[in-house]
Amino acid sequence: MKPEEVKKFYKTKYNFHKETGIAANTLGNWLKNGYIPEGQQCKIERLTNGLLKADLNHGTNI
Repeated sequence: MKPEEVKKFYKTKYNFHKETGIAANTLGNWLKNGYIPEGQQCKIERLTNGLLKADLNHGTNI
């Protein structure tokens, strides 16, 4: 998943923090860096019941 997808899904950083327990600033960092660590992607996929899908091939050349 891309940070932009997470932002669109949760609409605000406050909602993101409230529903995931992950610091709101973390989402800002992901947006700035352009990626979400795989472990956090898996957590978000689980919390959204699969509405957002983890991309576990990020950065690989397969």
